[in-house]
Amino acid sequence: MAQALPCMSIDGVIEYILKNPNVYPGKHNHPTERTNRSQPPLEPKSQMQIIWKALITYLDKNLRQGKGMNMKKFGAFTFDIETDLPRISRRHITADSDIAQDRSQRKHIHKLKPCFVIDPVLKRLLNRYKGKEEISPAGSQKSIYM
Repeated sequence: MAQALPCMSIDGVIEYILKNPNVYPGKHNHPTERTNRSQPPLEPKSQMQIIWKALITYLDKNLRQGKGMNMKKFGAFTFDIETDLPRISRRHITADSDIAQDRSQRKHIHKLKPCFVIDPVLKRLLNRYKGKEEISPAGSQKSIYM
């Protein structure tokens, strides 16, 4: 039977996975040969840290560019958009102006907040995780999972 996670750091997760090969089988449990035979094989913990760093770097690059990222059976790193509508002041409207034209000329204020939308496959496994509902979308809006 698998042991409890020692801590919620990436090193703790990597150690947990490598200590439980019967639960997490795969090539990641064995050293990887290098292309240059003069170098020693890459140990499992080192190769998992390299993979993790590459994923974080790729995710950071995409989010900074305003792009989301969907990982199948894991979830989507995306943005929650909050929109503030400008207020129309009746004092500034003259007899010559049109309310619709004034509204169309004003800019809406959009705020992007990065968030993670959990895939339903993973969500079922997180039944004891509090706060797993990061966003609550409006009924009229649907995300990739709702």
